Amino acid sequence: FSYKIVVLLLKLSMLAVKCVENKVRTTAGEEVDIKEVPYTISTSTGCTGALIKPQWALSAGHCFKGYNWDNISIGFGAANWGSTPYNIKIEKVYLHPKYVNETIVVVPYDIAVLKLEKPVELSETVQLLQLEETEWPDVDKRECKLAGFGDNIYYNTKLHMSKFNFTQGCDCIKDKKILCISDLKGDDDSPCFGDSGGLVVCGDKGVAITSSLISSNYCTAGDIELIGESLELCKDNIILFSHIRPNLDWLKDILLKKEYLSSTASRLTKNSIRYYDILTASEQLFALLIIFSSYVLW
Repeated sequence: FSYKIVVLLLKLSMLAVKCVENKVRTTAGEEVDIKEVPYTISTSTGCTGALIKPQWALSAGHCFKGYNWDNISIGFGAANWGSTPYNIKIEKVYLHPKYVNETIVVVPYDIAVLKLEKPVELSETVQLLQLEETEWPDVDKRECKLAGFGDNIYYNTKLHMSKFNFTQGCDCIKDKKILCISDLKGDDDSPCFGDSGGLVVCGDKGVAITSSLISSNYCTAGDIELIGESLELCKDNIILFSHIRPNLDWLKDILLKKEYLSSTASRLTKNSIRYYDILTASEQLFALLIIFSSYVLW
């Protein structure tokens, strides 16, 4: 009887590991307190990201492609995925127009700009991350840190952080819009499923977004498809990151335009309501139409 119980428990544990193999979750380093990386967010799609403005966040495009955005929320202020004290729904997701499939060709554009339904309240555990606007320095490697909720062995919900040596392009990948980690060996930490969307931080600035991985044999095999089947594949592979600097114009265009439109619509509505009380009945009806049209137009 006890033998059957042991066998059953082993089968259940194997099934549990199998069930999480479909998610992009790091035993990348040691568990870290959210106060050390307070810009870090978790998404209900199983990815990581970063808060860059009170109502805006960044993550990876593939974390949201094909999802119903109305059902997605973002968690803040905790180092435990799924039990964050603050959760806000996403109002809209802006994917880079060049992110059209899941091959290495689009890795430079694997970026999602997330607009939240309302601004978050900043605190000791919820802070903004500034983005690096300068060019990548003329060095072979650059040590930066990466935090994420991922795991490459068992299901993990704790926030981890590690330092890695990042390069601009790697091996046969010459695209400077892609950053790489390609020298991981043996028991080295490795970003993996669930770390997707996490921001690479060099110094104190966000530099790149965790995108995907390819086989270490990519340069000889020439397979442009990205790996995404199982957690074990995260080891001994090339990890790819979308460099933010080449996409800054697109990113700023979204932030500036959308924030301007929102503030303009709000200002028009407030001004309309302010003068509404002193109008006659017929004028009030006309004023209501103006207020309604301001919502429709913006």
